[in-house]
Amino acid sequence: PDNPAEMKVGSYVNAEGKVVNLASDAVAVVYALGALEGDNTDAYPAAFAGKTIKGYAVALSNIGSRLSFGEALITGLEAAQATNGSQMTLLTNDLVKDTPIAQAWAKWTESNKTTGDNVTAWYVPTLNQLSYWLGMIAPSNTGAAATGSDAFKALFPATNIFDRDAISTVNYLSTTINDQGNPSGVRLNVDGDDYNWQAAGIAITTKTNQSAIVRPMFTIFE
Repeated sequence: PDNPAEMKVGSYVNAEGKVVNLASDAVAVVYALGALEGDNTDAYPAAFAGKTIKGYAVALSNIGSRLSFGEALITGLEAAQATNGSQMTLLTNDLVKDTPIAQAWAKWTESNKTTGDNVTAWYVPTLNQLSYWLGMIAPSNTGAAATGSDAFKALFPATNIFDRDAISTVNYLSTTINDQGNPSGVRLNVDGDDYNWQAAGIAITTKTNQSAIVRPMFTIFE
């Protein structure tokens, strides 16, 4: 259309970060407008210098089901946090890149590229970004209510969030690394048909075969 719809939370966007009307034309859903707390253009590649953060989008679906960090302990990751996932490199780190979860990420990102000058490449979100999005959909384990509208929550039914028909507790991966050298994640705690979220480390330094769900995101500029 000559006059595309205004971007809002819950808008569908294509790989250029432009609003589209149909999910079938989209790759992601806008979950926040403007810069999230602490984030700014300077925290992105130089190609975005002089532009303004318009919003953030989350992929329509996960990369498959929960994915494994493999059969060996992973130690030596340095604590790292950032205001957005484009700054972070967990799944391309030499210590991680040969694991099933990292290989799935590499394959997915090779097949699903963003386009144009106003969107970042897909990234694994930071803990703050991941918590912001999942906190819109589900209450926290401390009882804080979900912050998203009913219409927004309806875009992400349990069948979209969980990887098993009988939903079960699972970790979502962030690219933030905690002081123990473990990836920070958001654990979805399941109680019957209900679930809540809490931040929780994924103990790859002390346990093998740790797994997590990966949900890509990107940032949109104007």
